[in-house]
Amino acid sequence: MRTAITSAAVLIVAAVAFGQGSSSLPYTITVSGRILGELDGDPIKGALVIVRCNSASEEMLVPNGRGKYTTDLRRGQRYEFTYTAPGMVAKRVLIDTHGAPPLLDVPSISMTVDITLFPPVEGVDPKLFLEPMGKASYKHSVRNIVWDKAYGEEMRAKTRRYMAGYDKKVNGDFVTDQH
Repeated sequence: MRTAITSAAVLIVAAVAFGQGSSSLPYTITVSGRILGELDGDPIKGALVIVRCNSASEEMLVPNGRGKYTTDLRRGQRYEFTYTAPGMVAKRVLIDTHGAPPLLDVPSISMTVDITLFPPVEGVDPKLFLEPMGKASYKHSVRNIVWDKAYGEEMRAKTRRYMAGYDKKVNGDFVTDQH
């Protein structure tokens, strides 16, 4: 009797620990969002999302008339999303699905990635945007794909400094006192 109870307890712990309970099922990993103009918030005509999987070109997405796009990702891959449009500074994000299990207790993992693009301005070097704007990866502890917060904070600080210089150039190298 004691052996049967111990064996049953081990099986239950193993099922919970490895996520193999009856509620586990195959799922999808979906990334969707919008590409909009930084200056006006409108969808950008001619915008594209270039998705590379493990550095190889995977697909080219054409956003709809409202700037929306969507794509599904595979587990165990590293993706680079490049958001671009004619006459605009391109931006990138990285999403790593390594570690995502084959089964979860949810039907999908969804990420929303909204991006704004802006035209380059002479005298303001856009090389900052060669770096990814964000990095995300699968975290087993939360069973989801999450953004690297420290990297995101660093990029937001760099982007704020860049955009301050950009705004000065766009507005004629002067800032008015709003008091």
